[in-house]
Amino acid sequence: MRCSSRQKNIAPPSIGQVEPVPEVLSAEIEKAVRQMKPGKAVGPDETRAEEIRAGGEVLAKALSIRFTKYINTGRIPEQWKHARTVLIPKKCDREDIRNNRPITLLSHLYKIFMRVIYARMERTLDDNMPTEQAGFRRRFSTIDHIFTISQLTERCREYKLPLCLLFVDFEKAFDSVEHNAVLRAMIDQGVEAAYVRILQETMRESHTEITLFERPLKISMQRGVKQGDICSPKAFTCALESVMRQVAEKDGFDIDGETLQMLLFADDVVLVASKPETLQSLLNEMCHLTERIGLKIHPGKTK
Repeated sequence: MRCSSRQKNIAPPSIGQVEPVPEVLSAEIEKAVRQMKPGKAVGPDETRAEEIRAGGEVLAKALSIRFTKYINTGRIPEQWKHARTVLIPKKCDREDIRNNRPITLLSHLYKIFMRVIYARMERTLDDNMPTEQAGFRRRFSTIDHIFTISQLTERCREYKLPLCLLFVDFEKAFDSVEHNAVLRAMIDQGVEAAYVRILQETMRESHTEITLFERPLKISMQRGVKQGDICSPKAFTCALESVMRQVAEKDGFDIDGETLQMLLFADDVVLVASKPETLQSLLNEMCHLTERIGLKIHPGKTK
């Protein structure tokens, strides 16, 4: 299978009129704090999760006032845009950069704030996701799609029907998706403007610092979703869905009068068709559309 495409970037979105949203309640803060795991490494502000938890109701009330202000103004502390990246060795030769796994450390206060935002957006985003996408959703699992593919294969073998499957892999998908694509997809899926504006603010002038050979290196985060941010997985699948729904308008595999073109689990995609020509057409269209949002198909891992 060969992918032919033509790239076109996503234009900056127009957020439009920002309507007031309900103030952040102490209960929302307390729930987010309870979900934090103790013993996690600190971000650039050096604030520990245990210290926030020890603040109790008093701190929760103070944070609720602050968080409400951040949402209403569309501005967050500049320090929250700073991250720190550390390298965790995977193999013996630590001098080879490929043998190290990068981990990004964010402010725990920032992560609590984003948990509140996520809790308010989750229902809207889930309601707009198709059943073909099973990644990062309640009551969905990889088992659902494994069962579907298994049933398809068995039925086609039983009735001697042609079935073509293509397992698609993207190169560094979560690190590559365009910020504007994420924001535009959020707007299209009905996320309230105030929350889209906050997400846009978290992306503006954000950067991470990594120390290599005892020298700090500041890296601007101009694309991709943030590692360690609870909103990131859903933000990615939202952007991917915005283009994959256009692929779903093409031919695929007919099942009882319905047409199935693909199954998705986050960034893992399986294209489904009844003949190779249709599969190639689906791949070309997907390649064209996903490149618009910054994603590139990995030819060596797409089979």
